[in-house]
Amino acid sequence: MARAMYLKLPVVGMVMVMAFSISCSYAGTGSDSGSFLRINPTARSSALGNTYTGLSDDLESLVMNPGGLYQLKCPQLSLLHMIYMEGVNLEYAAFGMPLPNNSGVVAFRIEYLTSGDIPRSLEINNGTDYTLSGSFNVSELLAGVSYSTNVSGLGIGINANLLMETLDTVSGTGLSFDVGVHYPLSKEVKAGLSAQNIGLGFLKLGNGNYPLLFRGGVVVNQKIESYDVLFLADAIYDTEASKLRGGLGVEGNVLGMVLLRLGYELGYDLGGFTAGIGFGFNAMGERLELNYAMVPRGDFGLTHKFSLTAKFGEKQAPAEINKAEADRAPVAPVKTVPPVSKDTVPAPAVVPPAEKVKAAQPENTVLKEAKPDVTAEQPAPKKIRRIIKKKRAADGSTTSTTIYPDGQPVQDGEKDK
Repeated sequence: MARAMYLKLPVVGMVMVMAFSISCSYAGTGSDSGSFLRINPTARSSALGNTYTGLSDDLESLVMNPGGLYQLKCPQLSLLHMIYMEGVNLEYAAFGMPLPNNSGVVAFRIEYLTSGDIPRSLEINNGTDYTLSGSFNVSELLAGVSYSTNVSGLGIGINANLLMETLDTVSGTGLSFDVGVHYPLSKEVKAGLSAQNIGLGFLKLGNGNYPLLFRGGVVVNQKIESYDVLFLADAIYDTEASKLRGGLGVEGNVLGMVLLRLGYELGYDLGGFTAGIGFGFNAMGERLELNYAMVPRGDFGLTHKFSLTAKFGEKQAPAEINKAEADRAPVAPVKTVPPVSKDTVPAPAVVPPAEKVKAAQPENTVLKEAKPDVTAEQPAPKKIRRIIKKKRAADGSTTSTTIYPDGQPVQDGEKDK
């Protein structure tokens, strides 16, 4: 496995270098465009301290690392509602499904952010005063298509995103790309790399640069008290802000169907501890998962994220849930035998040695089934003998006479037929 990993390192490096080169070649001066691309529209990874690059085993990989999208084993649908800062709301929907003949996984997503109504202020008296004049709205829209496949154990994925931004009466359209790779280092350890928000100069949204992010992450799966516990760590480099950030997260199964999550964001201006909870259950013949994340944002308050994921065809609960249900299943009572006193224990039968049994039996003797003993009330049946005498008459007829020498009365004239 180590040799295979080293053979794939050049491929991983080439993908990331290409992403960085393309991004830098179109980079220019100015502020960011599409700043909403920094917002994480997922619940599970948000609760884990904005970590997910190394895991990426469901639809949330669209946001963190499309290289892990190949791990989808059944069609999935994910819906999210986020209550963001200062009345900003975000709606998110994604759908992904494996293609036939193990030819990869394709997915679609749409993300819409709106600020709600913002009071409009107009300058009067040459800037010495302002007056309110109605309101305006800021909205951001992302519609994307994704593809991921597994090449000799190495997951490779790409997102193509159409961006639309509206500020009052001004709007713009652009295009961005995300690329990523994912590789299981062992059964317990997985790693991933991704480059996000790669923009092309002639399809740029606005005059600034997209917030180009490079991510690297690892996840370790450990067994603790027969339950799976995930430990995650991510490092993120924001090229526009020239900042290195990171995150730590842990997810553990506590009650069989309930997943508790805790994380910590490093290097963020409004970062800190994050937390969340997940609940999985079967309904209408399908697997459903509810997730909630709470992300503090300093003086701006808390950000709440709620998501619902349906996994079509995955009707069985995870192994840890099955185990918990088995533990709660009623166990048949064990019948106990009352203790037997010494006096009531029958003496063991004395079995003669095999040599004596063999000596008591003559050689070449055929053993027959034993017959029941004859008691006095049931005398042995007596064998009865009879003699039949025949006499031929002059007319040709024959007369038979039966004689019983053992004392049976004789019936004269009886004819045997």
